[in-house]
Amino acid sequence: MDRTAAPRTVRSSSIPCAMLLLLAGASTSVLSTPVLAEERPRELSEDIGANAAWRRGVPIIDVHGHIGADAVEKTLAAMDANFISRIVNLTAGKNAEELARAKKVFDALGKGRFILYVNDPYLNFPVEDPGFGKKVAAVVEECVRLGARGLKVSKTLGLYWKDKAGKVVRIDDPRLEGMWEACARLDIPVSIHSGDPKAFWLPVDEKNERYDELRDHPNWAFGGGAFPPREEILRQLENVVARHPKVTFVGVHFGNDPEDPDHVAHLFRKHPNYNADVAARVPEIGRQDPAKLRKLFVEHQDRILFGTDFMVSPAGYILGAGPRLPSEAEVKKYFDAHWRFFETSARQVEHPTHIQGRWKIDCIDLPVEVLEKLYYKNAERIILKRSGPGEAGK
Repeated sequence: MDRTAAPRTVRSSSIPCAMLLLLAGASTSVLSTPVLAEERPRELSEDIGANAAWRRGVPIIDVHGHIGADAVEKTLAAMDANFISRIVNLTAGKNAEELARAKKVFDALGKGRFILYVNDPYLNFPVEDPGFGKKVAAVVEECVRLGARGLKVSKTLGLYWKDKAGKVVRIDDPRLEGMWEACARLDIPVSIHSGDPKAFWLPVDEKNERYDELRDHPNWAFGGGAFPPREEILRQLENVVARHPKVTFVGVHFGNDPEDPDHVAHLFRKHPNYNADVAARVPEIGRQDPAKLRKLFVEHQDRILFGTDFMVSPAGYILGAGPRLPSEAEVKKYFDAHWRFFETSARQVEHPTHIQGRWKIDCIDLPVEVLEKLYYKNAERIILKRSGPGEAGK
């Protein structure tokens, strides 16, 4: 991309009257008010503030959140202030009892804007239980009956969770087949976290490029031979994806391999059921070659979903990683950094999560039609089951 090219501009004549009226009466809330796709501007500006009118008309879905049931109203306020129409709460409960309890609160206070997932249901039973697979499948089925729209599998599987003999249970352990088969039968997506940055397997010292992050999260250090190798975890993940083509997988954190976008693109081509979210990995993908990364997003525009790893509790916010912050201003900076990365061609700017690396990133200036798929259409199709590729939200 020509870095000296003239900035794109939003032509005011292309903004519908309804949107202009909304801007004129806007308060501190910037909650999206959906506008038909054909009525939205088709050109954006290098100034993310100038793009607010466009973004306000797009029903943006954050597919990667962790929201406490005691922080619903706090989360709604943050969503309203940062263009988020709906958010997926990936950790609503490990079983029917927990999910039902959370759902009662989110239904009462959430204004229909929270999408709930059941998470890590295998943790309810010993893996040695003869009826383990059927029991886990039954939990998934009951949670879906209660309203769960998907399954979240955390890195507990493949890294932390062990059998009675002290051996880490593999992601592709055959005893988990019942869980994957239930997801296929119920037609729900699986958001799966397998593996982490390469630096998490290296010594934790000042030479480690993730030292700030590992110092804050010492339990994320997997080196020294006590944990399975990163490459083995990724192989186990692909084994499951290949074995279950009827399950729609969303590899979180940019397909679980943001340091190697070529590998993620390879997985997209090889496995039509594999997708990715971008949660908490803009710092990593942002230091890739921007033209090459932009090409990947355009080529695989039906396979990538917007997510941030936004965590909210009464005590404050965790923005992808790092300490809990009390400031709404920090939340705005966090989301603005995402809009800047995807909507502009800026070079060497701050990334969203400073604790994730002491470097700057180059932005990728996605076309509007790709942004619409990233921000909401792919989530509508994959999670909410609305329309097909390229048709959602029209």
